[in-house]
Amino acid sequence: MKYILDNSIGNVTGSNAVNVFLGLGIAWTLAAVVHWFKGTVFRVDPGTLAFSVTIFCVEACVVIVVIVLRRHPAIGGELGGPRKYQILTSGLFTCLWLFYIGISALSPTV
Repeated sequence: MKYILDNSIGNVTGSNAVNVFLGLGIAWTLAAVVHWFKGTVFRVDPGTLAFSVTIFCVEACVVIVVIVLRRHPAIGGELGGPRKYQILTSGLFTCLWLFYIGISALSPTV
């Protein structure tokens, strides 16, 4: 049963990533083609994208380290283990998410 759970989480994450990439990719590709036919240039203002992606990547690295550390047999696995570790991990991930949302909302727009 434990191997099935890991696969389902990967499936959800992968599905969401594909939906975002297709949703943005198709719209931006069509816009670029339309601009190309009109002889104009399709430009997208990056705004604070670099800042947001940097914060996201740093937090993603923290999450990966936590998941790797949670694989230790004493902790019980990524999704299992003692309740204490489940609560600590959930709290950390929630704090990372809130920090990302907060810092993104407070970052100045260009």
